[in-house]
Amino acid sequence: MSSNVENKERRPAPALLRSRQRGQGLVEMALVLPFLLVLTLGIVDVGVLISDRYNILYSTREAARVGAANACFYDDSSIVQRVASVLRNKPVSDIGPIYVYKADINGNMGSFFQEYIITGTFPGFGYRTVSGSNWPYTIRHNNPDYLGLKPADWLGVKVTSTHHPITLIGQGFWGAAFSVTEKTIMRIEPPEKADGTTDCQG
Repeated sequence: MSSNVENKERRPAPALLRSRQRGQGLVEMALVLPFLLVLTLGIVDVGVLISDRYNILYSTREAARVGAANACFYDDSSIVQRVASVLRNKPVSDIGPIYVYKADINGNMGSFFQEYIITGTFPGFGYRTVSGSNWPYTIRHNNPDYLGLKPADWLGVKVTSTHHPITLIGQGFWGAAFSVTEKTIMRIEPPEKADGTTDCQG
């Protein structure tokens, strides 16, 4: 009988047990919370980077599509304008060189290219030519017989942009800013007219 009484006296009170459990939970939360916070911020920054890369890639796809369909015209303003319209929410200073070039069999830039830089502010932006070489329109579309014996050229559009991580975690990992480059290659196919020829003459 006396042993039962002693055991009851040794057992901590329920309130004390709950207090100890709460204290243990707080300690565990304090240990885990920083890790969860870093993980969450890292996921946010990676998500923003993926979105930014996709927008840049999308701008090259849209610009290459415009260029491939209007290859009879040497003026690249429509190509640059398409890049700018897709990236209009980015600061102009973050949009780097835009290359419009004749791609080789591996999709790389050869000796025919033009490099442009966007200037001004959206929507009234402008652009200037930095460097490059002539890509004569007789080379661009080969000739009106591109559907016949001579294969069409491949148009490449490459865009470089500056990405800024938005969290301290991302800045610590990547730095305050870094460059992201995407490109798209498309086969030049001028619109075909009803008589089977193209609008390209030359």
